[in-house]
Amino acid sequence: MDFFTHLFLPIAVVYVLRSELFEHPLAFALAGFAILPDADKIVAVPGGLHSAVTLVPIALVVVGVERGVSGRLRYAPVAVALLYSHLLIDIIDGNFVMLFAPLLETGIQLGYPGDVVLGGEWPIVIQGELLSVAIQEPRPVPGGRGGPGTYAFLKKYGVLSMLVFVLVVSPRFTRE
Repeated sequence: MDFFTHLFLPIAVVYVLRSELFEHPLAFALAGFAILPDADKIVAVPGGLHSAVTLVPIALVVVGVERGVSGRLRYAPVAVALLYSHLLIDIIDGNFVMLFAPLLETGIQLGYPGDVVLGGEWPIVIQGELLSVAIQEPRPVPGGRGGPGTYAFLKKYGVLSMLVFVLVVSPRFTRE
């Protein structure tokens, strides 16, 4: 999934569900946790931060720091949810994610191979599976638009996510 979708979609959801956390605009910086797993693309371990195993210690540190500094948990649960939203979005998008790397060499990938067929014996028919789940070992994937090591910064869903974010957040700032 592209950078903008990971950035804007989860923070828009959090804003809708927990708008009281955004009394100060700096709270929007929590969105950084939603894109943190993509930092593994910069280091020599691609996919290393796309694992629940490697994200658990990060989540524990975030919770421990807030508990230690303020004595309560207000932002840490949101930061952890944003962190794990990255994995959820990647899985839903059909990307191969190794949820338990480096402990397991297998990962999960969803697909949506079903098609709507119009004009047959029945007016509308779903042909193929609505959902396919693959649990397998990673396979080399040919590079994207720019080859291996190239990732989308912005796609149509990123634009849509950004627009949803603006529509959800802007009424608050136009009222004030």
